[in-house]
Amino acid sequence: MLSSDILEQQFGETRLIILYQDQSKRIIETISTSDESVLELSIVTFDTATLQHVADVHQTVMNGVSMGKAFKNAGIQFEREVSSIVHSALPPDLVKEFNDDGIATIVDVDIFVGDSKQHYCHILETYSPKVIWPE
Repeated sequence: MLSSDILEQQFGETRLIILYQDQSKRIIETISTSDESVLELSIVTFDTATLQHVADVHQTVMNGVSMGKAFKNAGIQFEREVSSIVHSALPPDLVKEFNDDGIATIVDVDIFVGDSKQHYCHILETYSPKVIWPE
């Protein structure tokens, strides 16, 4: 299941806000469109060797479409491989960001695309304590 699907099942429509982006990295927030609350903060490191093979879809991602949706819409296989899921108290700066001091879920994930499962990126996803992550 895509992380955007998990968030939308729990909170309705979401949108991405790109906080920082260059060719090899980006930092994004996923927010609920109903109340503008921050649901996820992610740091993405792209595998620049793969980008040329999926240039059109990557541009769609860089324009703010979620990765899962962009690859799905392009008909390209998209696979999330989770390395770890940790539940942890948020540091003070993230308490402010999420407006919540509960226990967050932190997911370490790699994304593979295409039939040959080329590594597309590594993501460190931090979810608001409001998000119930399926184990």
